[in-house]
Amino acid sequence: MKRRTATLLAWTTCALALILIPCILVMTLLNGGNLFDVNFAIVGISSTIVGAAVASRHPANPVGWLFLGSALITAIKVLAGEYAVYGIVSNPGALPLPYALAWLSHTMNLVGPTMSFVLIPLYFPDGRPVSRRWAFVGWLSLGSLLVFTLLYAVAPVEAVQRSGIQNPLGIEAFRPFVNTFETVVLTWFISLSLAAAASLVVRFLRSVGEERQQLKWFTYAAAILPVWFVLNRPVQNAFPHLFAVLDSLVRLGLAKPNDLTLVTFDLSPRINEHLAAIRNRAEM
Repeated sequence: MKRRTATLLAWTTCALALILIPCILVMTLLNGGNLFDVNFAIVGISSTIVGAAVASRHPANPVGWLFLGSALITAIKVLAGEYAVYGIVSNPGALPLPYALAWLSHTMNLVGPTMSFVLIPLYFPDGRPVSRRWAFVGWLSLGSLLVFTLLYAVAPVEAVQRSGIQNPLGIEAFRPFVNTFETVVLTWFISLSLAAAASLVVRFLRSVGEERQQLKWFTYAAAILPVWFVLNRPVQNAFPHLFAVLDSLVRLGLAKPNDLTLVTFDLSPRINEHLAAIRNRAEM
């Protein structure tokens, strides 16, 4: 991809994601929610902008595109869900195609999290896995993501969480297998997240110098995410507002080291060049 094309695509995607985020806030408030329910916006804005900056300057590095893609897909999923709730529950009949948007939101359940918590740690920061063996984890996650997404599209379950809206394309014959399916998906996601975190640890142990500093905080943050995925549901059920705050902090703990290290990864060669030039002038 040409540099100009990559820059246009990256910043267009960034602008679209940034437009969708305030739309989510408005729809959430119209549905009687509050800002605790949209903690995605806290990390969505920074991740989108940094993803665009990296993707436009390093189009061959998938990390920037993964940041952009996960932010945009998550924004579309959340907005589609809020749209469906407003058109079906809050103000029935006020919006066209609410059930189609509910189905879309439900079908995209796993796409954003897989990109954020599996693929980005696998390819961070240089866009390549640690080794060919670790590349298998990436291909496994993509293949199984496709299968699970197709199954989500026809699963007879609630399409938008805590709304009572059922998946309009759900196949009733699959209902006896819903609990098993959800258990398999949760196990799959936690296992891949652990594998991605382990690849970061391996990369960190093998790294030296500047790369080691770039990886340090991101590796620590990524290592605690699988633990949070196990513990977050009981906390959410018992203390929903506390959960919103903690979940935002955990996500921010992953996003902010990402942002800082990606910017460092992107700018450090130029900074080093300027420092070298200044040092040469001083010596002269």
